[in-house]
Order: sequence, then structure tokens, then C-alpha cells
Amino acid sequence: MLGECYLPGSHRNATYTLNLSGLIDAEVAGKTLHDLQYIESTYGKFNGGTLELVINSSGGDLDSAFAIVDMILSMETQVRTIGMGEVCSASLPILACGDPLRRFIHPRCIGMHHHGVTVATDEAQDPRAQ
Repeated sequence: MLGECYLPGSHRNATYTLNLSGLIDAEVAGKTLHDLQYIESTYGKFNGGTLELVINSSGGDLDSAFAIVDMILSMETQVRTIGMGEVCSASLPILACGDPLRRFIHPRCIGMHHHGVTVATDEAQDPRAQ
């Protein structure tokens, strides 16, 4: 579930906080991309702002996570990523894509990485194709 976006009153050199929590899926990625685009176009790149992305997620869809990663890497706004609670599986690349000197993980945060799983089937063997 996507958290709230806090935008302070003064926009010059401000820090904006966005919370990313819960399972990452297409819906959460869509909302996150929308919020990131809004911050970038409205506040960040013109006013020297910093985005603080607080992550507490057990993971989810890797393709949805990579959409968020691609957006963050294309932003001119500095992005500080902060891991709290748990940063596992698909949420780990999001934490890693923060600015190199602005990636943090709290001491009691649980992190987990594993090999991805890809499923490829031949249409002739796919029971849905029959």
C-alpha cells in the first residue's frame, strides 16, 4: 500500500517524504510512479529538493519494482532511500537505486535477497491454450 506524500509549505531546498509499504504490484507501482512524477515536475528539479523514499516492503512483482527503479534513476531530484521494518525481494532494488551517499537502512530492518523466478511455457503445453 502506498503511503502519504508529505510536501512542506516552502518548496525551495525542501525534503519530500514518500512512503512505500506493503506488497509491490502493478497498482502500487502505478501510484508510486504518479507521485514520483508529480514531485519531480512540480517541486524537485526546479527547487533543489530532495525526495526521501521510506521503504517497508516484503517485495512483490519484480517488473513493477523495476518500473519504480527506472523512474527514480531518470529523476533529476536527489533521492534518499531509507529501509525500515523490512526490505525484501523486489523492494531491494528500489532501496539500492537511491543516490550513492543517500541510501540508508535502519539497524533492525530485515533485508532479504533471493534468486528470481522466471516461468516460460510453450503455448502447446499451456493448459489455457487448449
